[in-house]
Amino acid sequence: MLVTDNLKEITVVSMYQAPANAKVVPFEIPDHTELIELLTGGRIYWEEDGSHTPYERGTVFWHLPGEHTIWHTTPEAPYNCLSIRIQTYRPPERKVPRISQWDKEEELQRFVNDALRYFHDDATDRSVFYPSLYMKLFWQAYCYAQRKPAPGLPPFLQQLLAQTGRQLDRNLSVEAMADLCGMSVPYLHAQFKKHLGVGPHEYVLNRRLQKAKNLLAGNVVTIKEICVQCGFENLESFYRAFRRHAGVTPGEYRTKYRPYHNLKDLL
Repeated sequence: MLVTDNLKEITVVSMYQAPANAKVVPFEIPDHTELIELLTGGRIYWEEDGSHTPYERGTVFWHLPGEHTIWHTTPEAPYNCLSIRIQTYRPPERKVPRISQWDKEEELQRFVNDALRYFHDDATDRSVFYPSLYMKLFWQAYCYAQRKPAPGLPPFLQQLLAQTGRQLDRNLSVEAMADLCGMSVPYLHAQFKKHLGVGPHEYVLNRRLQKAKNLLAGNVVTIKEICVQCGFENLESFYRAFRRHAGVTPGEYRTKYRPYHNLKDLL
C-alpha cells in the first residue's frame, strides 16, 4: 500500500500568524483529517513529560484526529506557521513522528512559497499536486525519524555513534571505541546489545557496508577506493564482508544498479 493511498484531498494551505498577545485557542482535529503545522517563525512551547520544550522555525507538527493544534506561544515571539489540512478516506494512522524537523533550512522557504502558490493557482492539477505535497512532508518527517537517536539512548552512546559515523574510513576497533567512552569492552558490548540489538563491531560493519552500497551506486569511485573509504584493511576482507551482507560481490552490485543496465530489454 502506498503512503498516499488514504489521501483524499488537501482542503487548506494557508499561513497563520499568532496574535501579538499570544492568546491562541487550540483546535481539536476532526475525524478523517490530518493537520500539519510547519513553523516558519517565532516560538512555540510543547508540553512533554511535564515540561515545556521550545520549538522554532523548521519544526513540523503532524496532528491526527483527537489531537490539538499548537497554541502555547509568548508575546515576545508569537509564532507563525504554514497550515495544511488533509482529508482522508479512512481514519489516519500515525506513520511518522508527531514532531519532526525540516532537514535543510535553505529549502524550507521555497517549499512554503511553492505550497501556497500552487494550491491557490486554479491551473494546478490537483491529482499531481496533492500527492507531491503530501509526500514531501512525509519524507521530511520519515528522514527525521531515521536519523533521530533511538528513545532512551544514553548520551555517551549517542556521541559515540556520531563519532564512529565520521570515522568509517578508519579501522576503528572495539577496544578503541571503548577507550573513547572510558569504559570496558564487555560493558560497551552490553550497552550496544541492549540499545541497538547488535554488538559494536557488527554495528560499525553494517554502517561501512551501507556506505559502500551508496558509493557503488554512484558509479564513479573505484572499488579499491571504496574499500579504503569504508575502512576495510584490504580488498579480500571487503569482498568477503560485502558478499556475506549483500549476497553479491561489489562489482555485481554496481552492475545491478547501473542506471541504464539492461535498458535494452525494455525496448
